[in-house]
Amino acid sequence: MRVRAAAFALGCASSSIAAEGEAARPSVRLEVQERADCTAGASLEKLVSARLGRSPFVQGGADLVVRLEYSRDAERYLARIQLYAPRSRPLGVRELRTAGPRCAELEESLALVVALLVDVPRSTVLDEPEQSGPMPTRTLYLPPEDGGEERGPALTFSFGGVASAGLVPFPGLGVEGLALVHGPGRTAFGVSLAWWAARREERPGAGAGTEIRALSVATDLCPWRLDSGDHFLHPCASVRVTRLGYAGFGFDSNRSGDSLVLGMGVGVLGFLRLSGPVGLTASLAAEGAVLRDRFGHQSGAGDFEPLFRPAPVSVLASLGIGLSFPER
Repeated sequence: MRVRAAAFALGCASSSIAAEGEAARPSVRLEVQERADCTAGASLEKLVSARLGRSPFVQGGADLVVRLEYSRDAERYLARIQLYAPRSRPLGVRELRTAGPRCAELEESLALVVALLVDVPRSTVLDEPEQSGPMPTRTLYLPPEDGGEERGPALTFSFGGVASAGLVPFPGLGVEGLALVHGPGRTAFGVSLAWWAARREERPGAGAGTEIRALSVATDLCPWRLDSGDHFLHPCASVRVTRLGYAGFGFDSNRSGDSLVLGMGVGVLGFLRLSGPVGLTASLAAEGAVLRDRFGHQSGAGDFEPLFRPAPVSVLASLGIGLSFPER
C-alpha cells in the first residue's frame, strides 16, 4: 500500500522538483477538518515530520497550505488533500480512498503522500504559474489492510439502565454493565451483569407476600455485525442465568432463600457513536425460560397460592453510555 501511495505522489510532482533536491524547502501550514475516528492534524504533523526527518510545519504565514478533509460514504472513507500556494493560489487536489471500514487505514498513506507533496524546492512553489479552470483531481484507491479482512471496534463497554417484562415482578428495573469483545470478521462475544431493584408481590388485602431480588449474568454470541464505521448493530443469541432471592413477609411463618432461572433468547445490540469512543448503547431481546420456579404461600391445609413465577418468555431492553475502542 505504501509503495502505491509513493508512486502516486511522485507521479503528481513536476519534473523540475527532482532537479533541485537539496534546495531550501517551503514552510507548510496544515489545516485539517477533524473527524473523531480519523487521524488528527497534530498526529499527522508528527508522522510527516518523522518521514522527512524535520518539521516543515508553521502556525502563521506559510509557503504552502495543505487542507485535509475526511468524509465517508456507504462503502469507504475518503481523504481529500488540497494544496495551496501563497495568496491561496490552488496547486492541485489529491484523494485517497479505502474500501476498509476504518479511517485509520488511511493514516500511513496520508503521511507519505503529504510528505512527498511538501518536500519540494521552495523556488518551485514560489515560481509555479497560476492555473486557470478547475484543479485536476487524482484519486488513489487503497485496499483494506490484512488482505481485505474487515475490521471494526475491538472492545466495547457500557453501563446503563435495564428493564424487563416477565423475568422479575413488573415493572422490573435495574442497572446493567456490558463488556463486548469483537472477534475476527464481524463476530463478537459479550458478557453482561444486571442488578434488579427489589419488587414485592402481595396477597390482595392480606398485607403479606414475598419480596423478590434478582441478579443475572448473561453471555451473548453475536455472529454478524452491520457496521457503518461510526455505528454498529449486532444480532445476538444469549444465555442468561438469574438468581432470584425471595423473602416472605406478613405470614405466620416467613421463609427466604434463592432460586435460579435459566433462559435462552435472541436480540439485537447497537452502538451509536457520539464523540470519539463515547456513544449510546441499546439492546432489545426476547428470552425463553428453560428453568423457572414458583413463589407463593402454602396454607396449613397444604393448598399452594402462587404469588409470582417468571414468565415463559421475557422481554428485556437496555439503554446506556458506552465506550467503543477501534482495532489498531
